Amino acid sequence: MAKLPKSGIREVNDLQGASLYPLNVSKLDTLRGIVYNSLTFMDTMTRMTILIVDDDENMAAMMHVCLQRGGFHVLEADSGADALRLVEQHSPQLVIADMVMPDVNGYELLRKIRLHGSTSVFLMVIGARSLHREVFNLGEGMDDYIRKPFSEKQLLARVKALLRHAGESTHLIKRGPLTLDKIDRQVACDGNTLKLSRLEFQLLSAFMERPRHIFTREELFKAVWKKDYEGNSRALDTAVATLHRKLTKRDYLIVTVRGVGYKLDV
Repeated sequence: MAKLPKSGIREVNDLQGASLYPLNVSKLDTLRGIVYNSLTFMDTMTRMTILIVDDDENMAAMMHVCLQRGGFHVLEADSGADALRLVEQHSPQLVIADMVMPDVNGYELLRKIRLHGSTSVFLMVIGARSLHREVFNLGEGMDDYIRKPFSEKQLLARVKALLRHAGESTHLIKRGPLTLDKIDRQVACDGNTLKLSRLEFQLLSAFMERPRHIFTREELFKAVWKKDYEGNSRALDTAVATLHRKLTKRDYLIVTVRGVGYKLDV
């Protein structure tokens, strides 16, 4: 894949809630750039993985940005062979596949994925006039289908509903008074929703995945920034302090262990 540009981020703001059709080829590089920047700052550890299988690069890019904006970790494949390899390597929670591709159609890909033992939720993208096997295949391992054209809101709503319906138990983490939803990327404390930044959300996710574990700064850097600790803990300490304040009456939940790091005491 070519090097992804980092410019033109503002231009995509008009896409939210709009139809993904007609595809604007001139904005493809802009969309790719946004995806690149999003991946730089978002932690894949706390996000669900979705695999897009589509040989139409423009359509794949549009869906990629839509799902990225929704908080998901997104992979792409442009062939059945690549899709099977990524399913085996990454075990995505959900696969979105176009019905018509050069090397394999969506139904055949679905069959091969199931033969590999994958239990990934499967969402088929079908043409506006296509009707011919959808209902049958809903009983043959396909979980749902979405018809072109569809909007960003429609795609995200369908994806979130499918993941919940599939009983994806790992999307909710409950620790004491805290509840974290990985799909909607929301956190509640004592039933009250907390407004957290992306960094604060990912820090709290790491804490809630391993309650009472004392995290060193090195561990938190790897969990949130996906890189080694570089000796400057100011950004990390500031984020933890802000998260601590946002827990209001429950601020005792995050404990500083002097000389070591932090833990969630719940």
